[in-house]
Amino acid sequence: MSSSHPDQQLRSDQADGSIIAELYENGDKSHRKGEYVPERYPTNREVASAIEKQVATSVENYRNYRHVTWYTLFIVLYMLVLYFQASSFKSGEVVATLKAALLPQGTTSTTMTFSSEDQVLAFLGNQIIRPVWKDPVCGDSRCEAPWEFPAWGPFGCQADCGLNPNTTKVIVALSADFSGHPSISPATLRGQVSWNLCLNDTLRARRGMSPLCWFAEDQVFTEVIETQIKAVYLVDGDWYVKLDGDLAGRVTGAVYDASQGDDTLVSIPVSPTWEACKLKRRRPAASTGRRLLSEFTVARNAAGEAGDKALQQAMAAAANKHAQQDSTEQPVHLEL
Repeated sequence: MSSSHPDQQLRSDQADGSIIAELYENGDKSHRKGEYVPERYPTNREVASAIEKQVATSVENYRNYRHVTWYTLFIVLYMLVLYFQASSFKSGEVVATLKAALLPQGTTSTTMTFSSEDQVLAFLGNQIIRPVWKDPVCGDSRCEAPWEFPAWGPFGCQADCGLNPNTTKVIVALSADFSGHPSISPATLRGQVSWNLCLNDTLRARRGMSPLCWFAEDQVFTEVIETQIKAVYLVDGDWYVKLDGDLAGRVTGAVYDASQGDDTLVSIPVSPTWEACKLKRRRPAASTGRRLLSEFTVARNAAGEAGDKALQQAMAAAANKHAQQDSTEQPVHLEL
């Protein structure tokens, strides 16, 4: 077995051939004096395998060198960015600013000691939260949305954000006539009525916020018979006139679109129709009703037992008067 292996190797080498051995045998290449002469020259297969391994090694080295080069460039670029962004001067300014903002004035140390949690919370609130998180100030030349926005009417910040051009000029006219009620004085009717112009904003309602109204305070009437005309500039939305206290229906009104110019007013339909209630009295008001209202008012304004006694006497007197009246007499009737 051992003697046959060299023969098989020789036949394999002969089958593969060796271009190097042929060069030496043909005299194309010769050994220099003192050069080592191998017993067997490598075959063509061995030469090709060695070349393949060398090429693979060269390709792998090239890939590794390329990765090293890119990584080195990245590190250099990263260090340059850090150098320009965090220079020693700027770092010193940042540290000084933080020390001035967080530490009490005159403190040279960079540490603080608190004796309780309340002191920690008070320090955070007074030194950090309140100075840093400030409400936007209108007039500082910075339009800080969404808290500040282009002004329209009494809303927004014109100094920082300018005017909102997308508004419509609207005329709101209200007429009130508190006279002629059979049982309630005009002053009482007028004192209960107030109105405002508000935006129906569902988002504000879901947040639990009060409606956005044009006037900061509800408008009131100062005369028994009065007409109020207001010119407003509204943004697009669902606006409505909020009328409170007009239980007798003595206020009527209309809304006009005045954006056409040239004093042209276009009536804007409102829903429901805004009309005053009509009072119809089937007979003149009896003096008993007026006397009952007067006595009831005096009794209501009295205090303590005297007030209760006066109220009982007024009710008893009114009952006696009504009992003496003719049963066919009709009571006062109001149609609204």
